[in-house]
Amino acid sequence: MIQWRSQWPAALREAVGLAYREAGGRGADERGRLEAAVEAFLDAGGVAAVPRETVEDIIRDLSRDRADWLLELAEAWALRQHRRPQDGRLRWRRPFRWDNTEPQAPGDRVRSG
Repeated sequence: MIQWRSQWPAALREAVGLAYREAGGRGADERGRLEAAVEAFLDAGGVAAVPRETVEDIIRDLSRDRADWLLELAEAWALRQHRRPQDGRLRWRRPFRWDNTEPQAPGDRVRSG
């Protein structure tokens, strides 16, 4: 893995990355993950005129090296939400009927249903 040099202190990167990752594991969308990361940035002592842009830069910096780690919990949450117990079963509301499937003799009349 290539380790990119970062301009951000390790403590800030860790706080922002963990908050972003954990918010994704709770099912937050991109906006919710960024809000959680901004709060973590400010709690960790980060100072910036525009904290959201700074956090976006830190996330971009983290995603170059650790994108799989950063999005792992969000992907696991998405899989849990889309795998329901009934997914393996047939979900017909009424019994399925095949129309006009009985063998036809050449002179038989076809029923329409």
